[in-house]
Amino acid sequence: MASSSLLSQISDDFLQCKVCYEPYKTPKVLACLHTFCLECLEQSLEKQRGERSRLFCPTCRTATCLPEGGVTRLKDNFFVESLRDTVDIYRKIHSKHEDVMCNNCAENDSPEAASARCLTCDEFLCPDCVNAHKRVRLTRDHCLVALDTIRASKTEAPLKNAKTPLCEKHDNQVMRFFCTTCRIPVCHDCTVIDHREPEHEYVYLTELVDDTKDVLTELSSLSEGRIHEIKVVQSALAKTSLTLEENKAAVKRQLATATEKLKQRVERKIDKQHKLLLKKLSEIVSSREKELNIHEDFLDTTLASLKSSLDFARKVLSHGNDFAMMDVSKEIEERMTSLLEADLPNVDDVTDQLVHLTFLPSHEPLDSVVIGTIEETRAVPCKKLLPCGHPCDDVHHPNTPCSQRCRSTVNIRVNCCRCGAPIRKPMDDRECWEIRRHQKCFRCAWRHWSLQDRRLQLEMIPELEVIPDDAINNINEFMTSPKIASLSWGSMRVEGGGRYKDCKVWPGGSRAWDWRETGTDHRPGVQPADLEEVLRKGVNTLVIGRGMNEVLQVPQRTIDHVQSQGVECVVLQTERAVDEYNKMAAAGKKVGGVFHSTC
Repeated sequence: MASSSLLSQISDDFLQCKVCYEPYKTPKVLACLHTFCLECLEQSLEKQRGERSRLFCPTCRTATCLPEGGVTRLKDNFFVESLRDTVDIYRKIHSKHEDVMCNNCAENDSPEAASARCLTCDEFLCPDCVNAHKRVRLTRDHCLVALDTIRASKTEAPLKNAKTPLCEKHDNQVMRFFCTTCRIPVCHDCTVIDHREPEHEYVYLTELVDDTKDVLTELSSLSEGRIHEIKVVQSALAKTSLTLEENKAAVKRQLATATEKLKQRVERKIDKQHKLLLKKLSEIVSSREKELNIHEDFLDTTLASLKSSLDFARKVLSHGNDFAMMDVSKEIEERMTSLLEADLPNVDDVTDQLVHLTFLPSHEPLDSVVIGTIEETRAVPCKKLLPCGHPCDDVHHPNTPCSQRCRSTVNIRVNCCRCGAPIRKPMDDRECWEIRRHQKCFRCAWRHWSLQDRRLQLEMIPELEVIPDDAINNINEFMTSPKIASLSWGSMRVEGGGRYKDCKVWPGGSRAWDWRETGTDHRPGVQPADLEEVLRKGVNTLVIGRGMNEVLQVPQRTIDHVQSQGVECVVLQTERAVDEYNKMAAAGKKVGGVFHSTC
């Protein structure tokens, strides 16, 4: 680890308890290797309900069995304490505001400036004390390192404390042994009292250091390999989940289409049955009406004939003489007799013609109406070749056409649709279908790209075949800091970018500021890790917006981190921060910023 980057690689976050966000006080390490303050762990145990024999990690919820004596008997994290001391020493030595004073002369009225550090005593010494240190028999073998050597060193090795911790059980006893049975460091008295042979085996701690380093190095290497394997599986899992979601959406569309078609078929069938029933109803009613009409016509005719004959007979009897009556009596008698002798339908015959029509709805089950089935088969990637030359590798039914979204990231060959020039795939792991969406070479596409597209494409210039001269000459024009066009509670809009709640901006780009990436909260506030992306863009000034009500904190160590890289740091309320940022951007300065748009 380079000494010049010690503070950037070992941030205060690593040396702070994740419960109280304060520097560790009596750090205790759990089985999951997470470290917390003793007091914080005791409070966490008090909040647990029921079980007291195990302590659940506040971060990952992994259970740690408590030894006899409770939380106080958990293993102390000497590494964190030592690292914290190393960082403090580093800051003191490299501080430009104050000199490092001799610890031995501190009680004097005018202590001398230190010139060296004794790693054995863990103290700073002035030149006189260094000479005295070398003369005294007890300290002449101590490891002394000049401060100039520490400042010029490219490693933190000269800062490491060579002093071995003392045993907690036995006063003034150095833990120079290691019990291989219990796997803990012990002192000489421990080997006689608590870790006696033959029940326990122990060796000098220094004898196991090299072997332990080899074991931990090997385990670290295996862990890195396992992390890579997990990431590969996670990537495959994400791809499988995406494929499953796409498959689900496709089946839902097919189901909706099939359901709609079945509805239309059923509706047509029902309409047909409806028409048939209406036709049958009309036929039945027409048949009965025809029979009734026949009777009605017969009765009407007979009634009219009887009335006519009766009227004629009455007129003959009233107004005719005897001769006239006798002359037509024969015809009258024959006509009226034939009418009276005719068979007439009686009331019962007519009533029998009456029918009662009733509709009987069908109660047959609709089990025969089946939309279809969902069938689950083993997913086998399709190996048909797509027009781009890659295999489909998608999972779909054999009768379903292949998707044109080729997800291959290797051997992508694309030709410009305008000039036919071959276009090499940029090394950004984009998929084939994404590359082939824009089949124009740099020269042909330059004039058609938006400002945001040009910013993105300029990052790919080393991978492109053809680069117009005017594009190189105008690169600085497109790498200026974008203006923040609008700001309101919970919303910011960046020109050429998008709309964000919290955002990061830099010359040539912007993106959302996701606090979850670094575990940022209002307290302790903005972390150096939140600013690294913007600082890497080569800004000269960094503006930090603390929110509308300035609730977001900006620790002094974060400001020191920015200034240590030669960048001016401006911390303001968000509205004033945006105004200041826009003024600098309009003036052409290389300015970046991180802004919080709510409280």
